[in-house]
Amino acid sequence: MSDNLSALESEGVVLGTLIVSPETIPKTLLHLKTEDFIGGEGVNFTIFSTIEQLAIGGRAVDVSSILKAIQLAGGDPAPVAEFLPSALDSVTQLEALETHIELIREASKKRQTIQILEEALEKAQSWETPTEELWQGVNERAFNILRDTRSQTQHFWAGGGEEHGLYAERMRILKAKETADPIYTGWEELDSLLPTGFTRGDISVCAGRPGMGKSSLVQNATGRFLDRDYGGVKFATEQSKEVETDRQDSILTQIPLYDVSRTNTWQPQDSRLEVIKEANRYMDEKWNYDVVYGRQLDMAQVWEWMSVITRQRDKDFVIIDLFDRLTDVNVSANKPQTVSKKLGEAAALAEHFYVHLILVVQIGRTVERRANKRPTLSDLKDSGNYEEAARLVMLMYRDAYYNPESLDNTMELCIAKQNQGEAGPGVILPFSFDPGTLIYEPQAARGV
Repeated sequence: MSDNLSALESEGVVLGTLIVSPETIPKTLLHLKTEDFIGGEGVNFTIFSTIEQLAIGGRAVDVSSILKAIQLAGGDPAPVAEFLPSALDSVTQLEALETHIELIREASKKRQTIQILEEALEKAQSWETPTEELWQGVNERAFNILRDTRSQTQHFWAGGGEEHGLYAERMRILKAKETADPIYTGWEELDSLLPTGFTRGDISVCAGRPGMGKSSLVQNATGRFLDRDYGGVKFATEQSKEVETDRQDSILTQIPLYDVSRTNTWQPQDSRLEVIKEANRYMDEKWNYDVVYGRQLDMAQVWEWMSVITRQRDKDFVIIDLFDRLTDVNVSANKPQTVSKKLGEAAALAEHFYVHLILVVQIGRTVERRANKRPTLSDLKDSGNYEEAARLVMLMYRDAYYNPESLDNTMELCIAKQNQGEAGPGVILPFSFDPGTLIYEPQAARGV
């Protein structure tokens, strides 16, 4: 009884912490599930479930939002409104959050264990249940509890006999690779240069100088991926939600970005408003897409958010824009070593979630000191081993970037590295680029 009481108190502390400090939500969702909460005759269960849905939907997590969401879902917000003040008052220090999470998880495991044993005891009373079947059921369910526990802390743990062992896990991976659809953009000019497409479990790098147009190119490709029913996640480390949304609206509607960013000045009857609304309805209905915004994201949080998001929907590709703006990558001391370490974590993420990971990165200023300012693989070396970690490296160059008077906005996409296909300085795909709508259209490849 005392353990249950401690767990109930911990549930209140955790729920209060999530509201007071929303930045703790991803990590908490990684370690706890809705069914781990039992307090308040379902009140705690309801609150946690609502917080999870609000966070995944990119909405604010506060008391008023929680109560409104419960009411819209047909629930009774009164018991929740009565409980939340005490939960908020119970929050003391963020350092204690992990302790309370562990108490809740331990209580949940014990409840599951008790249920398993009670059901087994009931079955044991019947002579019709074979002993082998009885123990098999107990062992399998007990194993699942332990496996869930370890999977929260060890991403690559496998074991436990033929069905759960390393051999079986490896066979599942190989089978998935055999049956997987290659990920292609639908741009025939680009896809023809990439024999294996954007392979799940691998990393690609799209690099260029700041303002070159790399984020817009990737955003164009993202829309094409999503239109082809691939599921994707984007981690936006630089642009705000408003800027990111305006850019996507401009690409989808081909309304100039300058105009989209000033919708607050449009007249209510402006026909362009309906065009933008229709584009957003299309995204909601058609796309399997999630965007995580944050200028303070690090690789650990990317892992946490991926664990949360993929519990809802499977994904095929992930974009980190910009990878070098993650707080644990954007450091001054030992930059190459730090980047190399984080690239290892990125590679592990791609394999673990079985997605293609696109890293959008910036090229340093050294390229601007040369007469020929087209970037090369060596321009990435000063920032870490991008070339070694990625199976595909794409470098971007636009003459108008360096010559503002130029009328040629052609974007050159150089396939600088590719494990299974043509690559090198001469493997270039030109894109026509509209700086107003951010639209990219490929032309005939040259140099291949």
